[in-house]
Amino acid sequence: MVGTRRDAGTIDGGTRFVVDFAGGKLGELPAEEVLRGVVAVAGGDDVAEIRHQHVVPNPHVKGWRLSFQIVPKKREPIELRAYLDRGGEVLTETWSSAIVP
Repeated sequence: MVGTRRDAGTIDGGTRFVVDFAGGKLGELPAEEVLRGVVAVAGGDDVAEIRHQHVVPNPHVKGWRLSFQIVPKKREPIELRAYLDRGGEVLTETWSSAIVP
Protein backbone atom coordinates (compact mmCIF):
# COMPACT_ATOMS: atom_id res chain seq x y z
CA MET A 1 0.00 0.00 0.00
CA VAL A 2 1.42 3.35 -1.06
CA GLY A 3 -1.05 5.90 0.26
CA THR A 4 -4.57 6.73 1.37
CA ARG A 5 -6.59 9.85 0.81
CA ARG A 6 -9.98 10.72 2.19
CA ASP A 7 -12.50 13.48 1.53
CA ALA A 8 -16.23 14.24 1.69
CA GLY A 9 -16.85 12.60 -1.69
CA THR A 10 -19.89 13.27 -3.85
CA ILE A 11 -22.61 11.65 -1.73
CA ASP A 12 -24.38 13.66 0.96
CA GLY A 13 -23.22 12.38 4.35
CA GLY A 14 -20.60 10.12 2.78
CA THR A 15 -16.83 9.79 2.87
CA ARG A 16 -14.67 8.92 -0.14
CA PHE A 17 -11.48 6.87 0.22
CA VAL A 18 -8.77 6.57 -2.41
CA VAL A 19 -6.20 3.86 -1.71
CA ASP A 20 -3.11 3.27 -3.88
CA PHE A 21 -1.61 -0.21 -3.89
CA ALA A 22 1.78 -1.11 -5.39
CA GLY A 23 4.37 -3.85 -5.22
CA GLY A 24 4.27 -7.58 -5.73
CA LYS A 25 2.59 -8.61 -8.98
CA LEU A 26 0.76 -5.29 -9.38
CA GLY A 27 3.45 -3.56 -11.42
CA GLU A 28 3.52 -6.43 -13.95
CA LEU A 29 -0.22 -6.49 -14.68
CA PRO A 30 -1.39 -4.97 -17.97
CA ALA A 31 -3.69 -1.95 -17.70
CA GLU A 32 -6.54 -3.90 -19.32
CA GLU A 33 -6.50 -6.49 -16.50
CA VAL A 34 -9.69 -6.55 -14.42
CA LEU A 35 -9.09 -6.30 -10.69
CA ARG A 36 -11.74 -6.26 -8.00
CA GLY A 37 -11.64 -4.24 -4.83
CA VAL A 38 -12.91 -6.20 -1.85
CA VAL A 39 -14.16 -3.71 0.75
CA ALA A 40 -15.61 -4.87 4.05
CA VAL A 41 -17.36 -2.96 6.81
CA ALA A 42 -17.19 -4.50 10.29
CA GLY A 43 -20.84 -5.10 11.16
CA GLY A 44 -21.86 -5.26 7.51
CA ASP A 45 -24.72 -3.50 5.76
CA ASP A 46 -26.40 -2.53 9.04
CA VAL A 47 -23.49 -0.18 9.80
CA ALA A 48 -22.69 1.44 6.44
CA GLU A 49 -23.19 1.18 2.70
CA ILE A 50 -20.33 1.03 0.17
CA ARG A 51 -20.97 2.91 -3.09
CA HIS A 52 -19.15 3.98 -6.27
CA GLN A 53 -16.34 1.46 -5.98
CA HIS A 54 -13.72 1.51 -8.76
CA VAL A 55 -10.31 -0.08 -9.40
CA VAL A 56 -8.05 1.49 -12.03
CA PRO A 57 -4.36 1.30 -12.94
CA ASN A 58 -2.17 3.98 -11.38
CA PRO A 59 1.00 4.24 -13.48
CA HIS A 60 2.44 6.95 -11.19
CA VAL A 61 3.05 4.33 -8.48
CA LYS A 62 3.33 1.32 -10.85
CA GLY A 63 0.26 -0.08 -9.14
CA TRP A 64 -3.51 0.21 -8.87
CA ARG A 65 -5.97 2.60 -7.25
CA LEU A 66 -9.09 1.57 -5.34
CA SER A 67 -11.67 4.27 -4.69
CA PHE A 68 -15.00 3.95 -2.93
CA GLN A 69 -17.48 5.94 -0.89
CA ILE A 70 -19.01 4.90 2.39
CA VAL A 71 -22.33 6.14 3.74
CA PRO A 72 -22.75 5.50 7.49
CA LYS A 73 -26.10 4.27 8.78
CA LYS A 74 -25.21 4.75 12.47
CA ARG A 75 -23.36 7.38 14.47
CA GLU A 76 -20.66 5.08 15.84
CA PRO A 77 -17.10 4.20 14.78
CA ILE A 78 -16.84 2.21 11.55
CA GLU A 79 -13.99 -0.20 10.83
CA LEU A 80 -13.04 -0.74 7.17
CA ARG A 81 -10.82 -3.27 5.43
CA ALA A 82 -9.96 -3.59 1.74
CA TYR A 83 -7.67 -5.44 -0.66
CA LEU A 84 -7.37 -6.11 -4.40
CA ASP A 85 -8.34 -9.44 -5.93
CA ARG A 86 -7.99 -11.01 -9.38
CA GLY A 87 -10.22 -14.01 -9.99
CA GLY A 88 -10.09 -15.14 -6.36
CA GLU A 89 -6.35 -14.48 -5.96
CA VAL A 90 -5.52 -11.88 -3.30
CA LEU A 91 -2.95 -9.50 -4.81
CA THR A 92 -2.32 -7.01 -2.00
CA GLU A 93 -1.97 -6.64 1.70
CA THR A 94 -5.12 -5.70 3.58
CA TRP A 95 -5.65 -1.98 4.04
CA SER A 96 -7.57 -0.97 7.17
CA SER A 97 -8.98 2.24 8.56
CA ALA A 98 -11.62 3.50 10.96
CA ILE A 99 -13.87 6.55 10.83
CA VAL A 100 -16.17 8.23 13.30
CA PRO A 101 -19.17 9.70 11.45
